[in-house]
Amino acid sequence: MRLTSRLLTIIAAVVLMAGCTTIAKYSLQDSLQQIGFTDRQAGCMADQLEDRLSDEDLQDLARHLRTVTRADSTGGAFSALTKINNPRVIGAATASGFSCALAPNQR
Repeated sequence: MRLTSRLLTIIAAVVLMAGCTTIAKYSLQDSLQQIGFTDRQAGCMADQLEDRLSDEDLQDLARHLRTVTRADSTGGAFSALTKINNPRVIGAATASGFSCALAPNQR
């Protein structure tokens, strides 16, 4: 009985973690669209960022992008972006942005 209970707890934890990743991905995609990326670019970048970043890094980026989308001006948005103090996020976002901008239109 104890083994079954532990197994169910582990399965539930894995499902919850996968759900958090998916939520972060769609949150990123939505924020990227609000900033001005096309649906295709935002989807492409969210997919690539999900592949390139850890769950923690994805959540960090999603938090920063929410700040950017709430900015009152372009200067405020730029200022919010410069406050990301995570080199993995900056590198992955830059690489994904270039890659998705140059990718052929597949949608």
